[in-house]
Amino acid sequence: MPRFAALLPWLVPIVAVTCSNPRHGQPEKRTARTVTSLVDARRGFTTTLIARKRLGVAAPRPPAGILDLVTYPTALGPMAAYLSPRPASKARHPVIIWVYGTFRNSIGSFLWETVKGHADMTARAFREAGIVTMYPSTRGGNDNPGYVECLYGELDDILAARRWLLAQPWVDPARIYLGGHSTGGTMALLLGEASTGFRAIVSIGPAASTEEYGAKSLTYDTRNPRENELRNPSRWLHLLKTPTYVFEGTRQPTNIDVLAVLRKRARDTPLLTFPVTGEDHFSCIAPVTQYMARAFARDTDTSRPFTLDLGETRRRFPKKVIQP
Repeated sequence: MPRFAALLPWLVPIVAVTCSNPRHGQPEKRTARTVTSLVDARRGFTTTLIARKRLGVAAPRPPAGILDLVTYPTALGPMAAYLSPRPASKARHPVIIWVYGTFRNSIGSFLWETVKGHADMTARAFREAGIVTMYPSTRGGNDNPGYVECLYGELDDILAARRWLLAQPWVDPARIYLGGHSTGGTMALLLGEASTGFRAIVSIGPAASTEEYGAKSLTYDTRNPRENELRNPSRWLHLLKTPTYVFEGTRQPTNIDVLAVLRKRARDTPLLTFPVTGEDHFSCIAPVTQYMARAFARDTDTSRPFTLDLGETRRRFPKKVIQP
């Protein structure tokens, strides 16, 4: 399985101030009580950062009519987000929170610029299907407060973004979806393990554990097993209660092996995996988001749990993996 660092050569460096390396912490002792969510599992634990990274650049204002620049409140302070224009109708509308990949935690012009080829990391298919799309930046990104925590405090920020959406009179509270690609796909899994507040989740090309990124890409004390454990979605899959669909391309670069790991550990959870034959880690985004956008747009009966037509889905994304 290739490391995620190898998949992301286009990452823009973040301004970094490295702190002294603290003494190796000990994993938190287990208790007899039952853990009901990832939020519950993290209670009482404070992450230790060995590098303080933040971008320090304000999110640019997008062209009118394409996206709006908004802020949403968090425990650390206001953070920037892009929001596709609200429909003119006074009815309540479905929304998806889309978590962009990488550890930059930032939003920028790449979310509205013309996409070349099939690597559409903007997930614009949801906007085009009439689903209001929110792209939140998180701690340490743009000119937000805090520092990059690599899949820890960012979870709290995105849950805060969801609460902000719930307060908007044009949002259908029963149809808030969640999606993400690469690191964003990993975060989507963690959020599903932390909250039951999403209607359905789509995760494209996630990692099963933070070890796949490599210690040099991470800002926390990776020598502490508890730090890693609380960021590893494969560890907490038994807590997942939301219908969750995981996709990855079969061609290199790819992390297709993650699908087998998730299938093995998910067991009696509503998680399904689908290889995208003939596509890679990036080119699979467009066909997956187009397919899921249509499924979410058709999802109007909220009296029942969200379900995909599995026959149709498996015909579109067959289980047979054909390596080039």
